[in-house]
Amino acid sequence: SLLHCRLLETSLGCSITIEYEKNEWQEDIQCIIRFHGRHCLSPMFPIEITRDGRIQMNFVYKDVGEIMAIEIELLSNKDVGLYIKWIEISIPRKSYLQKFDVQRWLHPSMGDGRTRLILTPNQLPGYVPKRILENIEQPKRGKVFYSYRK
Repeated sequence: SLLHCRLLETSLGCSITIEYEKNEWQEDIQCIIRFHGRHCLSPMFPIEITRDGRIQMNFVYKDVGEIMAIEIELLSNKDVGLYIKWIEISIPRKSYLQKFDVQRWLHPSMGDGRTRLILTPNQLPGYVPKRILENIEQPKRGKVFYSYRK
């Protein structure tokens, strides 16, 4: 509950590493990542995609409880996209380290057209968010809400 969320005032540091490929260089590819915690959602962490093929960013956030899933969304509204190879989340204070093997496009017109994924840790299959989360931007094809399972 939100009340419970406010009680979790512990600040945690996290490190998010993403390895990816782009089909061609575009200046302004932006993503957000957020954690679906047992108690609530984390803030959205802005991810600036660079030329390098791998990015590692550090954030501080308030504890949301056990991480049930992570959500990644491509915010660029042009015909740009990323092939996400994997995402690794490290939260040292919780001794948490999880690598998500993604191997798929976040692209409005490649693969299955998804620009948003919800990824569950291996030991928590079949997680479904408690409420439908609206896409940040207008969905590309009707009101479809995406979830990803191995």
